[in-house]
This record gives sequence, C-alpha cells and structure tokens, in this order.
Amino acid sequence: VKMSVKTVGKEKAGVLDIPGFYVGLTDDVKVQLQKLEKQNVSSVIIDLRSNGGGALTEAVSLSGLFIPAGPIVQVRDNNGKVREDSETDGQVFYTGPLVVLVDRFSASASEIFAAAMQDYGRALVVGEPTFGKGTVQQYRSLNRIY
Repeated sequence: VKMSVKTVGKEKAGVLDIPGFYVGLTDDVKVQLQKLEKQNVSSVIIDLRSNGGGALTEAVSLSGLFIPAGPIVQVRDNNGKVREDSETDGQVFYTGPLVVLVDRFSASASEIFAAAMQDYGRALVVGEPTFGKGTVQQYRSLNRIY
C-alpha cells in the first residue's frame, strides 16, 4: 500500500494506492490510516484503479475497517449453495469522509469492496465502469499427473 497526502487549499486528503488484495492488506491499511490520522487529514481516498483483485477475505476484512457490521458479499458454489461473508466485529477503524477511485481495470475483490462501500453509503465511488468480474474462484488440485 502506497500512502500520500494531497493538499487542496486548507484541506488535506490521505491517498492509499492499493494495487491488489494480498493477504495482510487490511493490517497494512490500518498502519497507513494511523499515519494519516497523525497528519490530520480531513478525508481518505482509496485508489483501486488498475487493481485486478486478489484475496476475497481481504476485501471483507478491509470493508470492516469502514463499516460496523453486515454482509459484504454472497458467494454461490457450483452446487448453487450460497454463503454470505460478513463483517461482524462492530468496530469502525476510520469514520471520516471516504472516496473510492475505480476504473475499467478494477476487478474482482476491488469491485466487491467498492460495491460494499457504495451499498452501505460509506463512500463515494468515483471513476468509470469497472471490469465486471465481481466473482471469486478457487484452484483445486486434480491429484493426477498428466
């Protein structure tokens, strides 16, 4: 996660550039948010442009930094069974104004996070239509050698 601060007039906005949803992202974002708080930013911008996605668990966990509780995403398996992944801890790490930037290369976990922020009215999502891959997949070994 790359962090920077942009100043416009007297207002300072913290910018978090997130290139992918890797395992440990939520912890890294917490650290960066604490640094931004010390710099007295008035808002945070999460830049998901060109973010192709990654770990679904991190999309759910990251969402939990900004909303108190609730469902984030539903996942349907190949048998049609639906599982709901939710944020349950009830604690919000950052309560200030939030903007999420997206573009046509924002896909998968980044779309899921942006949609959750929009659905909960937690962030203004700005940019262009995203890739359209709000899906997840798992790799499974066939236990055979070809």
